[in-house]
Amino acid sequence: MSEALKLPRAYPARKRASLFSTTLFDKIYLGIAVYLSAIALGTEYIVTENLKLSFFIMAALAYIYISIRFTIQNFGYFSQKVVMQTIMLTIVAIIGRKLLPRPLFIYEYVLPSLYILAMLTVSVFIVINHRHPQKYLLNLLSIALLGMLPFVVLLFTDSSFKLLSILTASLGGLIVIVTLIFSHKKIKQELIRLFHT
Repeated sequence: MSEALKLPRAYPARKRASLFSTTLFDKIYLGIAVYLSAIALGTEYIVTENLKLSFFIMAALAYIYISIRFTIQNFGYFSQKVVMQTIMLTIVAIIGRKLLPRPLFIYEYVLPSLYILAMLTVSVFIVINHRHPQKYLLNLLSIALLGMLPFVVLLFTDSSFKLLSILTASLGGLIVIVTLIFSHKKIKQELIRLFHT
């Protein structure tokens, strides 16, 4: 067996790219992002002595970078891309909420709409790829759990509109319950596959 391992390979072994490996694109984008962020921070502080817009610009730059590197340039599963986009848009929306006259609008309308769209998108994708659903169920569960965030936040506010957040949380809860009831074995197998040593 040891002799067989020493034989030359028909194809060279592919090296796995590190999550933190850098490319020319990373270096150029980082330089541009730092430059734009410094201009935004300096200009806004001098003009308004407030940094609300600058933080939103920095979050948007981070979103664009992660969107390009981990979705457009990544050939992973479609559902993983949806999860990544959803998480990043959530961060951008939460950081940018202070720019709105009524920040609760983000939790009342924007995030619930985003989560419903993401849940439906991944659900349809799973139906289309029903022969191997275990590859995508964890992504669906992640979005379903995230979908409860707006309702939880609005519980501690004086918001007069909680309907959309309630619908989103209810849909997320239903997805979690149904998925765990009918696919708990597949989810367990997928967790073992992902985290085995």
